[in-house]
Amino acid sequence: MSQLTGAGIINDALSMVQDQSPALRAKMLTWLNVAAQQLATDRPWLWLNSTVTVTPTNNVITKPADFGEFKYLNLPTYAVYDDRNRLTPGEAFQADNSNAGYAFPVGFTEENGTITLHGASWTVPTVMGYTIEPPPITDTATVTIWPSKCRPYFMRRVLDAYYEYDMDDRKGQSDINQMQEIKELKEWDNNQKPKTQNSRHGYRRTR
Repeated sequence: MSQLTGAGIINDALSMVQDQSPALRAKMLTWLNVAAQQLATDRPWLWLNSTVTVTPTNNVITKPADFGEFKYLNLPTYAVYDDRNRLTPGEAFQADNSNAGYAFPVGFTEENGTITLHGASWTVPTVMGYTIEPPPITDTATVTIWPSKCRPYFMRRVLDAYYEYDMDDRKGQSDINQMQEIKELKEWDNNQKPKTQNSRHGYRRTR
């Protein structure tokens, strides 16, 4: 899957307007980064998923530098933890201080830069799935994390901002076009994700 560059997106947007000034180009870069931030929070896009193998130290996992949002922890031979295994402070305290004699962690808590397992010691390398925090887009030929499928959407968002900034009557139609672009982008993303399969007996099963 090919990916976009910041300079390429801005060049495409500028090809749609008369003003080619450096001042407008700088504004478009700002608008582009705002659009990217909003798109990243719109849904858990497949291309923002990432994994890392980590070994807890004293049951504490340090988040990677590009960590955005927790998805799961795969504790080998034991279980996969997701948000359903997130503990409250009271539950974490009870798990760490009870006499239940847990053989495995029973859940986790999340802090700003770490994730902590509770209930039992765990020193096995663990796979953590997470959504990345997209880095800022620059006006260069540097490849971004955004796939080429996002090109029409980003062009439209930058043009929306330009029309709003310039009080242009084309803003209304551009808004309509932008909604269509995000709809098509979501449909494409949905088609890339795994679906729950049917068994031969007609029952739906989970993975």
